[in-house]
Amino acid sequence: MGLFLAAFVFAALWSIRFKYDPTGATKDFKWVIGCISWTYRNLLWDLVAEVYQYVLEHGVFHWNFLLGLTIPSLSTWVVYWYYESQRRNFQDSEHEQDGLPEITNPLEPLVFPCRTNHIRFFPKKHSFSYSYLLVGIPIGWRGPAGSFLSADLKSLPGRNRQPKEAWLSVESADYLNRGDNVHGLQGKLDSYIRSQNEKPEDYAYSYLITAPRFLGYSFNPVSFWYLYDGTGKLKAMIVEVNNTFDERRMYFLKDSGIGVAENGNMEKQTSSAKFANTWMKDFHVSPFNSRKGSYSLAALDPFSTRLNGKGPVDNTITLSSSKEHSKLVARIFSTSKGLDPTSFTKWDILRFFASWWWVGFATFPRIVREAGKLFFRRKLHVWFRPEVLKESIGRTETPEEKAIARIFRHFLKSQVEHSNLPLPVKYVPAIPTEHGEEVFTSHTLPSESTSSHEALLLKPTTPLFYANLIRSPNIPNFLTSSLQNSDIKTHTFYTTHPNLLATIFLHSQKSNSANFPLIDRVYLSLIAALRKGPQRMQPSPLDEFAVQLRASDEAKVRAYRRAPLKLLTSDYIAFGLVPVVDGSTTAMRIWLCWLCAQSLGTLIRLDSLSDQTAISGMGKLTVGCLGVHLWRWLGELL
Repeated sequence: MGLFLAAFVFAALWSIRFKYDPTGATKDFKWVIGCISWTYRNLLWDLVAEVYQYVLEHGVFHWNFLLGLTIPSLSTWVVYWYYESQRRNFQDSEHEQDGLPEITNPLEPLVFPCRTNHIRFFPKKHSFSYSYLLVGIPIGWRGPAGSFLSADLKSLPGRNRQPKEAWLSVESADYLNRGDNVHGLQGKLDSYIRSQNEKPEDYAYSYLITAPRFLGYSFNPVSFWYLYDGTGKLKAMIVEVNNTFDERRMYFLKDSGIGVAENGNMEKQTSSAKFANTWMKDFHVSPFNSRKGSYSLAALDPFSTRLNGKGPVDNTITLSSSKEHSKLVARIFSTSKGLDPTSFTKWDILRFFASWWWVGFATFPRIVREAGKLFFRRKLHVWFRPEVLKESIGRTETPEEKAIARIFRHFLKSQVEHSNLPLPVKYVPAIPTEHGEEVFTSHTLPSESTSSHEALLLKPTTPLFYANLIRSPNIPNFLTSSLQNSDIKTHTFYTTHPNLLATIFLHSQKSNSANFPLIDRVYLSLIAALRKGPQRMQPSPLDEFAVQLRASDEAKVRAYRRAPLKLLTSDYIAFGLVPVVDGSTTAMRIWLCWLCAQSLGTLIRLDSLSDQTAISGMGKLTVGCLGVHLWRWLGELL
């Protein structure tokens, strides 16, 4: 009787769950069956042993019976293996055909043992020097250089046959615009050069000098790209800067013919092996420097002897104040010629890592240590991090910001198409891995008016834009107040037509929430109640739009519903820290899982217990069955 009641309770709850979320209910059912199978696996083994014993005692077992099972199984496995191998080979061949043409680069991968020096002149003097490890990667080369160094393995065609990652590795996903590229570093470099209104074919050869990943870890403050023409002359460089806030800025530089001496003074270059350029500072790197001033680069061409040298690397970056006084000089230089990783024996690798394995791991702690000296000993003023400008790349998005961004793209498209906007809207998301830029046009505009140079540009500069957007119940007010704020350090988006942007969302169609399913009305009410502001008790048009997408984009809608609840809940209980909410939710889900597992122990013994214990066990079992569903529901909620 107890087993029947337990099955009835679970089936009733599961049917309710299945009505609103069939995918989640199916996963719940599989999870319960797996949990029961794992808990009572000993009983299953005993059952198999009894069947086996019965077969032996009654003579049913025979070798023909064994062969009758084994041969068809082996045949099926061989056919499946052959089919899979043919399918993978076909996919790999297609992948190779879609790749870029093979590039012949005379440069070779190298390892550069280096040192870096930093000297600060004012407002307080400070200096430090430590060892640093760089590697050089010829762009267009992908694969391993022995077991010591590898590049772009993840973008190699034929991933099922790709070699293992070496000790030191460089992957395209870590450089330039975020996200990976099927063509690796070469594809990403070509795309970036085009974005700078340059032609990739003008730079026949290119070389990247950067800090590699070691055992999957890397903290890479700056990387240098060397771009050469067909004659082997260094024509341009890309300085790629990363700060400790996971933000990035690339500077495309052409040789100016003016170098910078070690004392910070400008001087005329006398050697074609030197490269120099000066540009304005617009990226926040150190909390002890403002975003004003300028940078100067003086670099040696490591391959000045017609692309057949091996160093040295010697680059000096000088930070000047807004009054053109040299404020800080940072130099990185190799202590020996580049080492060929293909010539390393196992003994060479062991000796090298005995001296250098810790350098990459120590980069970030060293930065923190020097920052502590500047703050506590030198008493330098701290400049709080401003939001990045439109030329920079914001930090990596959180899952909540990504979920909101997916719905916002559809919402923006719908609003523009139903508006009377006199020009198209070009949307450049702050999450590059989610599709890309897109142009939306009003239904009142002719098709020939969709050229990008005529469009209203909306470019979120940081994923924080989506989190701030969802916290506001009124989107036009949020956009207007942000644009009216004169402090550019707090801006999270950029637009070319500030006066027109808010009008896109002024006439959002109000939906009748009474027609929404019950679960959607509950979510909308929770989100509206958690918001702050005069209109907080009403769901925003973006919330209602997301609910209406359920039929076509169910996964996106489910992710969106969780995102505002997490963000808004964190504002109340965790000072806006979503990981605190995640930790609390995980602890509660573990408790529900434990309660459910406890009830499974009562399931088998329920009928043999006394009435009083059986009632207690039934209550425990019912709560446990609820726990299975609440596990999933709580995960959907937060």
